[in-house]
Amino acid sequence: MLRVQGARRKGGQPDQGEGLNSLGPPSPLRPLASFHFARGICALEVGDLNAAEGGFQRCVKAKADHALGLYHLGKIRFDQNRVNEALEHLTRAVVADPGHVEARFTLGLAARRAGRLENAVGFFTKVLEQTPGHAGAKYNLGRALLESGNKEEGRRTLAEFRALSQLQDEIDFKRHAVERARDNAEARVEFARLLLRAGKIREAAEELQKAARIRPSAETFRWLAQAFRLQGRHGEAAQAQAYADRLTGDGG
Repeated sequence: MLRVQGARRKGGQPDQGEGLNSLGPPSPLRPLASFHFARGICALEVGDLNAAEGGFQRCVKAKADHALGLYHLGKIRFDQNRVNEALEHLTRAVVADPGHVEARFTLGLAARRAGRLENAVGFFTKVLEQTPGHAGAKYNLGRALLESGNKEEGRRTLAEFRALSQLQDEIDFKRHAVERARDNAEARVEFARLLLRAGKIREAAEELQKAARIRPSAETFRWLAQAFRLQGRHGEAAQAQAYADRLTGDGG
């Protein structure tokens, strides 16, 4: 479900979620994998990594090609420095959803940490094809090239990474502008587009959701759909695109 963060419950209090117990048991209307994935996300949001790990494990046991469950489980394994397990889960995530940029980027990080430099170069290169301004992929590609002995290409790539600092300057400038005019939806959309260029997909999605709450528009929801797709959140992407199409039909 497309959920705009910061929605309010009856009584005007912010909806912060009711914890794991609010999810209730699985039901025919809520597939088992989705149920366990939701529990994993809830646990992750409150910092309970053990419970999150368990939720994602049960998720992928129920549905072996659940891309988001595999991604989050692989990322936890990577953070635990269990690199071989991270590689396995992240590879399966990318196979399940080739458009999941964050999964492919983390797969590149795991491959580089494991010393599989040729694979890492391929993963980071693909990320940059999908998101050309992804600074993390550009930097790690440069480092992987240097480490693999391709000094000239590595130095050139790192020079391109340093050139991205100009984009970061634009982002910082626009961030301050948005903070000064918090109710300016158009400024938030412009800010989010810069974030997408820089590969900061999650932050871009958050800004676009804020813009949609301030002033819903077809343009905002189109960009939000793109941000969701890059995160592998295809159901929410479809909902955002449907909102955009509806607003376009209404002249919005």
